[in-house]
Amino acid sequence: MKKHSFFMQITKFIKFILPLTIIIFPCDGYTKTDFPTGKAEPGKFTVEYVYNFISTTYTPEAQFKSISKEEASYSSPEEAFIAQFSAMINEDYAWWLSSWNSLSQDEILDRDKKQNRTAESWTKIWKKAMSGQTIKLIKKIETGPFVFINYKMLDHTGKETFNSLYVCKNDAGKWLATQELASDLMFHHFLEGKSKVVINVR
Repeated sequence: MKKHSFFMQITKFIKFILPLTIIIFPCDGYTKTDFPTGKAEPGKFTVEYVYNFISTTYTPEAQFKSISKEEASYSSPEEAFIAQFSAMINEDYAWWLSSWNSLSQDEILDRDKKQNRTAESWTKIWKKAMSGQTIKLIKKIETGPFVFINYKMLDHTGKETFNSLYVCKNDAGKWLATQELASDLMFHHFLEGKSKVVINVR
């Protein structure tokens, strides 16, 4: 397969910090007791999850071009992205499913079974969401074994209609999309543009 040219410039090596704040005693007399006690004192217990990552920006933004299944390569995160999105544009469910790692494939199939979602359901979703859209790659974020590709979609007027993260992981030399970060805090908050997010647990 002909390689795509992606020009990138390293822009950040940073820590993404997510402290979880637990308020232990928020006010006087938080709970009643028959035992003698001193005055209740508020406090906080903080746990920090630190996500180290390297961010590289595509300069200029790389425009996605659809390919055929025979041209698909999974030798890099970008090639894996191109393969998966080409599968959606070509409405090829089997190809799209194969672009996920085996664990994610099992999760998708199990969830689809519970929700009565079929291959035809997926192709209808893709056709509606991607028709007339231009896709551009904005930046790549590497964190641990995972790579995020931040991409955006634009309509025929150039207006941005969608901005999200594609997540993949190297699996025995092959880059494949993964569902492993479906509940990951960095994945859910990264595009908010903050380097620190505070979540009050209780």
